[in-house]
Amino acid sequence: MLYKRLPLRPEDKKDPTQPFPSPVMAGGLFAISARFFWELGGYDDMLEIWGAEQYELSFKIWMCGGRMVDAPCSRVGHIYRSYSPFPSAKTYDFVAKNHKRVAEVWMDEYKQYVYAKNPIRYAIDAGDLSKMKQLRRKLHCKPFRWFMQEVVPDLVDHYPPVEPDDFASGAIQNVAFMNLCVEESNSLNSVNLALCVKNKTMPERTEQHFRFTWRRDIKAMGSSNCVDASNHSVGAELQLFQCHNLQGNQLFQYDVVRTLCTLLALKQKQFASLILIPNKKKTIFIMITIFALTLL
Repeated sequence: MLYKRLPLRPEDKKDPTQPFPSPVMAGGLFAISARFFWELGGYDDMLEIWGAEQYELSFKIWMCGGRMVDAPCSRVGHIYRSYSPFPSAKTYDFVAKNHKRVAEVWMDEYKQYVYAKNPIRYAIDAGDLSKMKQLRRKLHCKPFRWFMQEVVPDLVDHYPPVEPDDFASGAIQNVAFMNLCVEESNSLNSVNLALCVKNKTMPERTEQHFRFTWRRDIKAMGSSNCVDASNHSVGAELQLFQCHNLQGNQLFQYDVVRTLCTLLALKQKQFASLILIPNKKKTIFIMITIFALTLL
């Protein structure tokens, strides 16, 4: 379970100052009537330390008679502690346990998609759920299917429960210097050129293993980072950045004829082809504008 924001719906873009429905709120940003909070049973008192409380409260609000909005003109201050006051002797993944408690109580048949993402992680005892399930019955809460259909009908368009297959995966080979491949750097979220591994289809080194996903971004294998243009100008340096799933500066198109990946530069309304060249001081990406391609 991972908190991600959905694109605004057209009707919510008309006036950016007005509140708009929010399916899930980040844990530190809630403002709620104390009376309503306790009518909902407060937080599950068997959630440990931190994690999943935002999903539990969000689901309860929507499914049990409430409504939640994001207020753009509101301000919330969040001060982090300089140390953790919680015991560090936990020998198990308490966040996974928290997620499983929420999934078991509130997500009905949709919980299987959470577990399918990481079966080993969620093979954990969620503890006694009888109190929370009784609370849900007492509040006459709607099924999670209602939440999916009425509150987030566009969720599966952006985050399908079962992701489609990748368009391609493997090493990204330099077409000018065939012995060099793109490699993920361990520092500064950067990419470099390095000697290609022997097996380019299934690289034995994950640093050279990338996926061209169904979202048309290039994702580093085994991480949540994508190849990202630092800005929209021609010649912008490429870097690795958290995958945001919103396309933009992470949107690529593969040219089958030229066997090049091209990055869509949104502000210029044109494509830029990525040509890798080695430099004596550092490895750089050069972006050359191409006008002959059709926009996605």
